[in-house]
Amino acid sequence: QAWADAFRSSPDLTGVVHIYEELKRKGVEFPNADLDALSPIHTPQRSVPEVDPAATVPRSQAQQRTSAGSFSSPPPPPFSRAAGPGSESNAEQIARLRSELDIVRGNTKVMSEMLTEMVPGQEDSSDLELLQELNRTCRAMQQRVVELISHVCNEEVTEELLRVNDDLNNVFLRYERFERFRSGRLVQNASNGVLSEVTEDNLIDLGPGSPAVVSPMVGSTAPPPSLSSQLAGL
Repeated sequence: QAWADAFRSSPDLTGVVHIYEELKRKGVEFPNADLDALSPIHTPQRSVPEVDPAATVPRSQAQQRTSAGSFSSPPPPPFSRAAGPGSESNAEQIARLRSELDIVRGNTKVMSEMLTEMVPGQEDSSDLELLQELNRTCRAMQQRVVELISHVCNEEVTEELLRVNDDLNNVFLRYERFERFRSGRLVQNASNGVLSEVTEDNLIDLGPGSPAVVSPMVGSTAPPPSLSSQLAGL
């Protein structure tokens, strides 16, 4: 009975309390407890650390401080605004963005190589179609690159975006120059075709049966005698 009273508040020694309660239910009578003879009280170890009441802020007060912006750190910004080096999510976003930039660089390189090899006006139709498709794709990618330049706050990523944007602008200038030369060649070839047709029509046909070749007429009147022949007959 004394030990049950002593360890009633100890979670590790509840077995003594259970036995005591079970014996009482079975009708076992225990003598009245003598306060002077009780076992010393066993104080269990504190499982929750002590908290200074003065340091505890009420919930409503904490909410007011958060709404006012005092004593509270701002939430982590998204990658499009800032990219902190210690954040795992930002690191993943940077890796994903650099992977996408590699795709843009690859398309830019292929487009540049095609512009180097292709001759305006003499290109293959399938190559020209691929080049035009690359031009549309790269221009759509450049719009996304420009948006990221104005939002990303990571210095290294911003430098990469600027370099990619410069490469895109350079290849677009080459493509526009290629298209101008190609259009000029098409106009020139068309005008040359018309000129050649006109020239062929204007050429004199000297072949047999041509109206330009006049055969002497049979039975035609002889030309009149000259003056010298007339004087010789006198």
